[in-house]
Amino acid sequence: MRIIYSTVIISLLIVAASADYTDEFRIHEGASIGTILTASPELKRKLDRVSNCYGSLESSIQWIELKDNTNVLQTTESLNYVNLNTREQLQGLLTMLCPGNKVISLPFSVHITKMNRHSPTFKKDSLEINVPLGSPVGALLTQLEVTDHDAVIYNSQRTLSFKDTKSIGDSLFSIQNDGSINLKASIPASEAYKKIHMQVVAVDYGSPQRYKEANITIVPVTVSQVRSLRVNVASDKYQIFEWEAPEYGIPDKYRLVIRRGEHTLADEEVDAKANRAMTRVKIGKDWDVTYSVSAVSFYGETSSPQEPFKIIHGITIIVSITELECVGDCTHGGLPLCFYGPLNTLQQYEDSEGRHCDCFPGYTGISCEKRESCASEKRVDTYGGLDWPETGVNASARLLCPYNDKSEEIWRPCEWNSLEGRAQWGKTKGHERCQTQTSILMHLGMHSTFAEKADQISSINTVSSYLAKLLNVPSFATSGPAHFDLKIAQHMTMVLDAVTRVNYTRIHERTKANVTEAKLHLLNRINTLSSRLPVPFQLASDREEKNNISFNVIHWLPATENFRQQVGESCYVQLPMIDDENVMRAVCMSNSSLVSTIDARNPLMIMNVDMPEHLVFSKITIGLKTFNNSENYTCVYYDEIERGWSNRGIRRISQRGGFVECETSHLSMFSILPESAFSSSSSMLRDLAVLLPTVTSFISIVCGVFLLFLSAIQRGPSIDYPLLVFLFLAFIIHALHLLTLLAPQLGDPFLQAPTLHLVYQFCVISVCALIMLLAQSIYSFIVQFKCNDDKPEPPLLITRLDWLFILNFLSPSLLFFALTIVFCLSSLKAASNCSSRASSSLSLTPASLYASTLLLLNILLLAHIILFVFRGYGDGLVAALFVVCQLAYCLVSFIFAGYLYRVRYLQMNGDELSTRTIETKSRAVLSHVDRRPEEPDCSALLQSPHNRSDDMSCSSFGVNGCKGNGNNTSSYYQSHSSSHNNQVIVRSLKSTPSPPPLMLDSPNGFSMTASLFERAPMVSIV
Repeated sequence: MRIIYSTVIISLLIVAASADYTDEFRIHEGASIGTILTASPELKRKLDRVSNCYGSLESSIQWIELKDNTNVLQTTESLNYVNLNTREQLQGLLTMLCPGNKVISLPFSVHITKMNRHSPTFKKDSLEINVPLGSPVGALLTQLEVTDHDAVIYNSQRTLSFKDTKSIGDSLFSIQNDGSINLKASIPASEAYKKIHMQVVAVDYGSPQRYKEANITIVPVTVSQVRSLRVNVASDKYQIFEWEAPEYGIPDKYRLVIRRGEHTLADEEVDAKANRAMTRVKIGKDWDVTYSVSAVSFYGETSSPQEPFKIIHGITIIVSITELECVGDCTHGGLPLCFYGPLNTLQQYEDSEGRHCDCFPGYTGISCEKRESCASEKRVDTYGGLDWPETGVNASARLLCPYNDKSEEIWRPCEWNSLEGRAQWGKTKGHERCQTQTSILMHLGMHSTFAEKADQISSINTVSSYLAKLLNVPSFATSGPAHFDLKIAQHMTMVLDAVTRVNYTRIHERTKANVTEAKLHLLNRINTLSSRLPVPFQLASDREEKNNISFNVIHWLPATENFRQQVGESCYVQLPMIDDENVMRAVCMSNSSLVSTIDARNPLMIMNVDMPEHLVFSKITIGLKTFNNSENYTCVYYDEIERGWSNRGIRRISQRGGFVECETSHLSMFSILPESAFSSSSSMLRDLAVLLPTVTSFISIVCGVFLLFLSAIQRGPSIDYPLLVFLFLAFIIHALHLLTLLAPQLGDPFLQAPTLHLVYQFCVISVCALIMLLAQSIYSFIVQFKCNDDKPEPPLLITRLDWLFILNFLSPSLLFFALTIVFCLSSLKAASNCSSRASSSLSLTPASLYASTLLLLNILLLAHIILFVFRGYGDGLVAALFVVCQLAYCLVSFIFAGYLYRVRYLQMNGDELSTRTIETKSRAVLSHVDRRPEEPDCSALLQSPHNRSDDMSCSSFGVNGCKGNGNNTSSYYQSHSSSHNNQVIVRSLKSTPSPPPLMLDSPNGFSMTASLFERAPMVSIV
């Protein structure tokens, strides 16, 4: 054991004797106890390699020791009290016992230096670095600038390193002592725009040892920063910046930001194809502003550093604004904004938005094309309320004074506020010439008192003239900028109420003055005030007396059910439904002595509309309050033509609850009078004119039902369906007439239920169509069997019509009416051209009469439909004509049906009639045995379609006789010498099988059977 120990000692002595003491520890002068000695860079690297070894110190230096469990030396005494030895004496040996019995000896020397007073300094304590994802390994990312201001060389020595050696940044990046940061490994694409935060530590080797930290943020990007970012022009009004595209990546757009400290002055997006952008930021003279341009991609944006720039007020960093003059287009609202273009030439700035200009005050827009204006404004002052219209800058709005009847104007300028950069209204001027609301109210109060005490017609005229003057001021205009004044309108209503209560009869009796003109003027003032009220609106005087004057303006909406509207305490109105929008203006007031015919206690109601030319209504229900419920009253209106009160067009409904309720079909001034005032012969005639249309409509319905029943029970192989449909539709028309006449209190049924109006149109058009088709059928019948070859070509029949009411009511009706007349007249002409040679039981006479009757039936039907619409006109004459037409229509309907039944009866009983005709002819033949048999008569064969052969038609007849194809029909009429043979002929004819029914081809392509109307063409709606 002793031998081994001795060997180790000897070895250490030999090492110590041959050691190189270039590695040193440094300690500054005056170091205190416990001061750590600073190892030199070389010694520091060696100690880092043996950081896991156990060390021991062998040195002759008494004032240092090895710190516990570390490889760090520290002082045990203050250097101020130590006798410093020579350099050769300040040496020592660190023996490191490492794992595996490995021994490492580190000889060192201690160097006493000047004190280290400064730590390393970074130029930027924080730094953000953008690294393109495609950068190659080893690429230089940035160069950190680090300085140390110590004079001693080894005090300024330093090393740089990352503080956190286990972060993702340490695996991707490396740092050198000179401050360069390099890419150590490729950056994954998933790390795009994910910030990597790192700390760099700069440590010097002075004593005491000092260090400094800096924060570094590395951002992997898909597009690099823009290049060559610069300012082209920068003034206090606008700035133009330029740059070049990024070296790496393709941006989607750019983003330009101007900041003043923490405040953002501008943040604008620029198209990716552009390399120039302009901002219009007002910048103060001494402001510190910065700008940056970011390249934006789908994954994020890469911003350039914030670069400061300065402007001098009114002068750019390059040249005075007054010298930046260029040619451009700015209309008349500004000057071109210039910049330095290619070859350093001045030109107007232009981008995708257009050419930019520096606008004069009051003009805005890219090219100063828009003139700013003051917004419209509602304002109420002592001189009234006005709507100031929108007005351009440097212009004035001029309006009339609201309460002045003359053309005094006030105006208000629109000015430009350069500080706020907007247009604003200036002060109103000229308002001292306008009357105020207070003065108007004082005048109205004086006139109201004047009217209440008026005993001369001149006083009434004075009040009326002032009201007329006041109603013409702008405040009471139907349209315009002046506001409607409710308070003045209320006081005006009190003045009118006072004037209406004046006893005009007493003034007339006392002064013998003409009060009629004054009354008319007063009513004119009332109507004028009613027409000037807004919509909707209600107004009444504030007097405590009953029956005060009241106004009610009603917004009459189309296709809307209306309820009862009260007009004061003494009147009400209920409006019907209408098709077009309108405004109803109703006035209710006490009569007093305005109308001598009307009792002073009964009310007057005036009703007018704003658009009478667009008003179509059925009945308006009105109610007027009566003071005497024991007497029956009726409503009346003032007839301006007859200059008297009339109840024409008015129907009294009831009298209950103190009100007389009536219906009227017109607008006027209404009141109530006792019914006894209208009990005269003329009123009885008017009542009869009202009653008779109802009775005749009922008679027409009964006749229609009876004819419908007769047509339905006719015998025969078929029923005439067109006739049934015609009678049924005529029945519907008269039923609707009766409904309108019996229920007027419900209003016009066509307006209350639009479906009824549709049904009425449908029936009328269908009836016209059926009459036309019936007329065409009889015309076809006559033409088909006429005996001459000169057959007129019939007019073409409309074979199919689409009855979806594409046309209006009148056009198809007149068309069918005209076609009916054409067919009826053609039928009469065709029948007159066909002559019969012998008497027959079936001639064309019934068909001709049928056509004439049908023509008259059509005229009467159309006439009484038109007269029904105008039944309320002509003082009962129209109603009387309507009654006559209805009665004539019923009579002609029976005649028409009789002719139709006769034709059908003759056709269905053709065999018997033919037999009797042949017997008569056989007896005539026996008396002339030797004579040549005569040709059969055309009309006889026409009357008996069963007595012809199958191959015979009307077209086979000639002018002088009938000609057949094949067997001639004259073989049936051979002469025989005995009556027995006549009977044989008759039996032979009877036993002959009946040929098929006579098929007639009508000119329009329809086929007709023995029943005349069995195959009559039907319109699609039937």
